[in-house]
Amino acid sequence: MSSIFVSAYKLTRSTSSPPPYTVDTHMGPARKCGQKRVQSERAVDTLDDACRERLLRPAAEYDAEILRINSDTRKKQSADNTKYDGLRSRYRSQLARKPQELAAILLMTNTQVDNAAARIKSIYSRRKTVALGIRRRATEAVNEYRAHRLVSLRSDLEIRLIRKAEDDRLRVQQLESSHARKLQQQKETEALQQHQARRLQQKEEKEALRQQHQARRLQQKKEKEAPSTTPSQKTAAEKGKGSTPSTAPLEAASMRVVQDTHVDNSTPRVLYSDGSLLNSGTLEVSQAFGVVDLTQDNPLTVQGRTDGHASSAKAELMGLLAAVLSAPPEQDIVVKLDNQSVVEQYSRLVKNRRDTLPRKRFRSTYAGIWAVLWQAVESRPGGVEVVWIKGHSNIHGNELADQAAKVAAQSGSVPWMVDLTQQTDITTFAHCYGGIVEIDLRQLLKQQSTIRHHQAWTSQRRVKRAIPDIDDVEWNSTLAYVHDRHAVFTFYSNSKDSHQRTHHIKKLHGMLPTLNSMQARKPNLYPTCVCRRCELEKEDNDHVWKCPSAAETTTEIWKEAMGKINEWGVQATNSYNAARKREYKRAVDRGRQVPRPVPIHWWPPSDADHVRGFSSIGGARAVHSGSPAPDRDEKPMWNVSDLLRGITPLSMLTEWSAVFRTPMSIAKTVLHKFVGYLEAQASELIWKPRCSETIAWEQSQGISAKDKTSKYTGPRGDWSQGYGYITHDGFSATIVAQSQVLDRTATGGWCIEEFGL
Repeated sequence: MSSIFVSAYKLTRSTSSPPPYTVDTHMGPARKCGQKRVQSERAVDTLDDACRERLLRPAAEYDAEILRINSDTRKKQSADNTKYDGLRSRYRSQLARKPQELAAILLMTNTQVDNAAARIKSIYSRRKTVALGIRRRATEAVNEYRAHRLVSLRSDLEIRLIRKAEDDRLRVQQLESSHARKLQQQKETEALQQHQARRLQQKEEKEALRQQHQARRLQQKKEKEAPSTTPSQKTAAEKGKGSTPSTAPLEAASMRVVQDTHVDNSTPRVLYSDGSLLNSGTLEVSQAFGVVDLTQDNPLTVQGRTDGHASSAKAELMGLLAAVLSAPPEQDIVVKLDNQSVVEQYSRLVKNRRDTLPRKRFRSTYAGIWAVLWQAVESRPGGVEVVWIKGHSNIHGNELADQAAKVAAQSGSVPWMVDLTQQTDITTFAHCYGGIVEIDLRQLLKQQSTIRHHQAWTSQRRVKRAIPDIDDVEWNSTLAYVHDRHAVFTFYSNSKDSHQRTHHIKKLHGMLPTLNSMQARKPNLYPTCVCRRCELEKEDNDHVWKCPSAAETTTEIWKEAMGKINEWGVQATNSYNAARKREYKRAVDRGRQVPRPVPIHWWPPSDADHVRGFSSIGGARAVHSGSPAPDRDEKPMWNVSDLLRGITPLSMLTEWSAVFRTPMSIAKTVLHKFVGYLEAQASELIWKPRCSETIAWEQSQGISAKDKTSKYTGPRGDWSQGYGYITHDGFSATIVAQSQVLDRTATGGWCIEEFGL
C-alpha cells in the first residue's frame, strides 16, 4: 500500500516542468500563487500519509484512481504553463508600449492569475473530496470484510461443532450397537445352548419312550404266544396303545393293523393321505379322509368320515392326524398329501409351535385338532415329516388315498370324533348350538353381528312400506349405493360423506323432506304442499321422481346410462375372464386337475334385447322409447322411480342375465353400474334443482332456516303421506297391521344365541 502513495507523491513533486506561475521574482501575484501551490502539495502529502495508514483497498484500484487524478492535474498544469508562456511572451513584447497600455495589460494579467489560482484551488478541493471518499469507501470495505470474516468464522465454528456432535453421536451409536450386538450374541448363544439342552432332553425322553414301547411290544408278543391270557392282561395291553380318536370298530381295526406292522427305521416309512369333500354348501355335505401305507406286501388303508365345520382342509387335517396315530409310535414316518395350506399350517402350528404366538395358535381354524396333532407328534418317539405333493399327477399312493377318501365320504360310517382333552395347550373352547366353534371366534361374532343388524333393518316397518318386495332386492348393490361405495366398517367419515349417506338412506326409506312431510310437521309455515316445479300435484317422495317437469331429464339420464352398457359389459367380461385365469393357475399350482377355462365374449345387446330386459320395470318401455308405451305387467312391482332411488331388483338381474347370455356375475356387475349411474345422476339433476326451486319459494314466503328448525307445539298435519310412506298400487301404512310385520330378531333365531365358554 505504501508504494501507491510513494508513486503518487513522486508524481505530484515532479520538477520536470517549470513552475507555472514564476514569471519574475519581483512579481507578487505569481509568487503568491506558487506559495499556495506549495501549501496544497503539502496538504496532499499529509492526506496521502493518512490514507496510507488507514486504507486497505486493493492496490490496483487505488493506483488507478490516483493516477487518474495526477493525470488530470498534469494536463491542467501543462495547459496553464502553455497559456502563461504565451502571456509572458506577450508581456515582454508589450514592454515597449505605452505605460497606460502596460498597466492595463498588467491588470488583466493579474486578473487571469487570480482566476487561475481559483481554478487550482477548486482542483485541489476536488482532490481532497475524492480522497475523503476513497477513505470512507475503504473504511466501509474494511468493516464489511471484518463482518463477513466474522460470519464465516462463526459458521465454520458451528459446522465444526455440529460435525463433532455428529461424530460423538455416531460413536455412541456404534458403541451402543456393538454392546447390543454382543448382548444379542450372548442371548443367542444362551438360547442355542438351551435349545440344544432341550433337544437333548427330548431325545432322551424319546429314547426312553422307544425303549418302553419296545418292551411293551415284546410283552404283547409273549402274551400272544402264550396259550393262556387273562382278561385283565388283555385290558392292560390295550391300555398301552396310543390315544386315538373315537372311531367305529372297523376303522379302529384298520388302525391297529397298521400299528402292528414291523418297525424299520433304516428308511422312513411313507404314508399317503388325502381328503374328500362332497356336496359342499348343501345339507348332504360329507367330508372324509383316506390314508394308504404302501410299504407292506399288501397296501394298508385307514379311512373314515368326520363332521363339524365342512371344508377340504378339515378332511386333509383329519387324514394327517389319522396317519400319525396309525403308524407305530417308534417308526419314523413321512406323510405326503396334496393340500399345500395344510402343509404350511403344519410347519407353523406343529413343527414350530413354540415359536408361534399363543394368540395365533388359538385363533387358527381347527385350533383344537392342531393342538391334538402337536401333542401326538411330540409324544411319539419316531419322527414325523409332512411333505406336499402335486395332486392328480398319477402318483399311485395319492390316487389310492383319494379313492379311499371318496368311498368313505359316500359311506354311512360313524364320523371320527377328536378327543380334545388329549392336549393341554388350549383349555377353553367356544360352543354354539351345542357344537364347538372350529373357526376364528372373532370372525364368527362379526358375521353374526352383521347378519343380526341386516335382518333387523330389513324387518323394520318403514323399510317394508318404502320397498314393495324386500326379498326381491339385491342388497349388496343397494347397500353399496347407500354407503356411497365405502365399506361400513372402515371408519371412513367426513361431513360430506355423512351428508351423502343420510341422503341415500332417506331416499331409500322414502323419508326425503318433501313438501307434504314439511306441511305435516309445520302446517303454520307450509299452507300448501303443491309441487313448486309442476304446480299440478302434491309433492311426496314418489312424485319427486315422477314429476312431469323432470320427465325430460329422466329420459336423458336413461339414454346416457343405456349408452354406457356396452362399455360396462366389456369391462365386466374382461374382469371375469381374468379372474377365471387366476383361479385356474392357482388350482394348477396346487396340483389339481381342472379344465382350462373358455373365455367368455361380450355380445352387444340389441334394442329389442333392452326392451325385453326392462319388461319387469314399470314405465321403462316409455322412458326407453321416449313415447307412451304399455308395460308388460298391469301392476308391476318395480318402477323407474325405484331405480332412481338406488334399488336393484333381483328379478331384473335374472332377466338381464338371460338377455346378455352371460354368467350371472357379469350381469350383476353391469346392472350394478347401470342403477348406480341412474341414482347418482338423479340426485344431481332432479333432486338438487328441486331443492333450489323449493328454497327460492320458501325465501319468497319468508320461511327461514331457523323457522324450519324451531320447535312447533301446534296441531300437526296429515301424516298419512308423510315420512316413510310411499304408496305402490294402494299399499299404505293404514292397512298394515302389527301382526303382519315379521320380527326376525325374535328369540329362537341363531343370530342372538349366546355362546357358552
